[in-house]
Amino acid sequence: MRKQHLSRLLLIGWLSIVPLAARADDLADARKAMQTGDLRTALIDLRNAVRSDPQNADAHFWLGRVSLDLHNDAVARDAWVAYLARNPPQSAQLSEVRQLLATRLRERPR
Repeated sequence: MRKQHLSRLLLIGWLSIVPLAARADDLADARKAMQTGDLRTALIDLRNAVRSDPQNADAHFWLGRVSLDLHNDAVARDAWVAYLARNPPQSAQLSEVRQLLATRLRERPR
C-alpha cells in the first residue's frame, strides 16, 4: 500500500513537471522557426508561449513582431500593448515598439 502511494505521488510529480518544460520550449522553438523563416510556426509557438506565461514580455514582443511581418496588424498592436504593460521603461526594445506602433502600423492600407 505504501509503495503504491509513493508511486502515485512520483507519477503526479513527474506529470506536473512535463508541461512546464514544454512551455519553456515554446519561445525557444519560436526563435528557431523565425531564424529559418517559418513565421507561421513561430506565430503558433509564440501564441503558446503567451498563453502559458502571460507575463512574459519577450513572448509578447516577438508575437507582435511576427504578427506584423505576417500583416496581422491587430494582433501585433495587441501584443505590443501587452508588452508595454509588462516591460520596464528602460527596455532596449521599447523605442522600437513605440516607433513601429506610431509609424509602420499607421502606414498600412486598410
